[in-house]
Amino acid sequence: MAGLGVGQGGRPWDQRCGVHTAGALDERHRWIRGTRVHSMAEHAGRRAYSAGFWFVACGFATVMSFGTVPTPLYVLYQARDHLSATTVTLVFAAYAVGVLLSLFLLGHFSDVLGRRRVLLPAVYVAVVADLCFLFWSSLPGLIVARVLTGVSVGLIATTATAYLAELHRAARPGGSMRRAEVVATAANLGGLGLGPVVAGALADLAPRPLQLPYWIYLVLLLVMAGLMSLAPETIDVPEPRPPYRVRRIDVPAAQRRRFLAEAASAFVSFALFGLFAALGPSFVLDTLHEPSHTVGGLAATTALGSAAVAQALVRERETTARRTVGPAFAALLVGLGIVVVAVWSGALTMFLAGAVVGGAGAGLAFAAAVKAVADSASSQNRADALSGLFLAAYLGITLPVVGLGAATQLVSQPLALTAFAVVMAAATVAAGLVAVSARVVSDAHSGDVTSGTDRYCRLTDRPLSVDEVLTAVTGPGQGGTVVFIGTVRDHNNGKSVTRLEYEAYPSLALKVLTDIIRRCEATAPGVRVAVAHRTGQLEIGEPAVVLAAAAPHRAEAFEAARACIELLKEEVPIWKKEFSPDGAEWIGTGP
Repeated sequence: MAGLGVGQGGRPWDQRCGVHTAGALDERHRWIRGTRVHSMAEHAGRRAYSAGFWFVACGFATVMSFGTVPTPLYVLYQARDHLSATTVTLVFAAYAVGVLLSLFLLGHFSDVLGRRRVLLPAVYVAVVADLCFLFWSSLPGLIVARVLTGVSVGLIATTATAYLAELHRAARPGGSMRRAEVVATAANLGGLGLGPVVAGALADLAPRPLQLPYWIYLVLLLVMAGLMSLAPETIDVPEPRPPYRVRRIDVPAAQRRRFLAEAASAFVSFALFGLFAALGPSFVLDTLHEPSHTVGGLAATTALGSAAVAQALVRERETTARRTVGPAFAALLVGLGIVVVAVWSGALTMFLAGAVVGGAGAGLAFAAAVKAVADSASSQNRADALSGLFLAAYLGITLPVVGLGAATQLVSQPLALTAFAVVMAAATVAAGLVAVSARVVSDAHSGDVTSGTDRYCRLTDRPLSVDEVLTAVTGPGQGGTVVFIGTVRDHNNGKSVTRLEYEAYPSLALKVLTDIIRRCEATAPGVRVAVAHRTGQLEIGEPAVVLAAAAPHRAEAFEAARACIELLKEEVPIWKKEFSPDGAEWIGTGP
């Protein structure tokens, strides 16, 4: 026993090994303690991002619901100040003007100044609008308040949507973005739908209906501003800051037909929302003879709420969009028809049912339009193209409703609504046909083709999906997966590069690429390889090729991925044109 731990030369075993036991244990303790502290700090950081996510979501929903608080109160303003229906619709339209001013003049500020630095002023603008409703409730004050509300909503809608995605990604790195998408949709359309029913209920159940809702929202907005100030910033402010520019509508010539089709879809979709948000309570009171302000607000809530639910239930993909657009426009038409019949027959329940059906159709049609425009645009002009789409949408929520309000001054409400429905039905059918036609033409000329075999091999002029390529190779027997993404860089051989352009003979390129995949998969049992390659013009930073290789063991996956990308560059007939400040030149194949 006396020799335990002692070896030749009488030295302890740990010293013979060159390690002092006490020192080693102390060092190990420090390493574990440091790791624990790092882990705890990382966990605390994620909790801060998670809390910030919900603070921003609640603030987002509060501002959006404030935007529709006046909806059931318009009839009270109308009775108090003897306003015509046309004047009421103009007050409503002032909101759309504010949104458009915000989108085009201020919408990109958060990319430069930071999310929180834009989000908090957006809430304070809503506070100023609230004070206008409280202390300057004459017609000029209402118009100013609605413009300010629109500015606030436009600022927060663009900023909070991006902020939620970034906070979610920081709180759950590597996780699905589905939660951020659902919460953003719920806060946006759900908030818009909540405002009318809350204000209507307060108008029915509490005193001073033109004051109390705004006092409550004043408190809510200030509380939400305080909570959102605690959310971590997610944007590193660039230095030097880029010069200010007004947002412009920038759509490449090749995509303009499709853009116009989607803009028409957005126009008619928002026209239906405008019908219920601006004049729904008036129809409920004057034509359906329902004095409840809660029910008047419910008309707008059902249309906007069903749109939010429909969008949450249908996760849009490009193929899904083509399948959705027909049923979406059909539901919009059916909803309009139900509303017209309800107004002529005096059936309140039918009127609300029409709001549900039409709202769901409008929500799906607009979601499909947004996705189609976003997917078809390059990363450089996507924001500008979407700005154009929202311009069409807010023109849709404004112009038709103002026309309907003017028509009610000349003929009865049922007759005016019937004329509105006929015009909108014709526009809906035209927009639907053009949208479907444009998508078919776009697909036929997009170069979006696959090999037609059981191997995933794709050429497309649309943004590449890493998830789609990865899904093609994953399976229960795969122990290792390698993903390679080749992106467009800003230099080559010492020269500046501004963009690239790829051209290919699709059938030949796919044939060669499929053969390469087959050869790489034959290197070892269980290897699976999938490749997607871009064609057309690509901007700096855009992925040109996405390759995934999976195998039972990691070494085989690495080898298959390396071999496939090298063979792709050497053998596949895809030609690359490089653009620089000095001109353009063809420099061969491959990314």
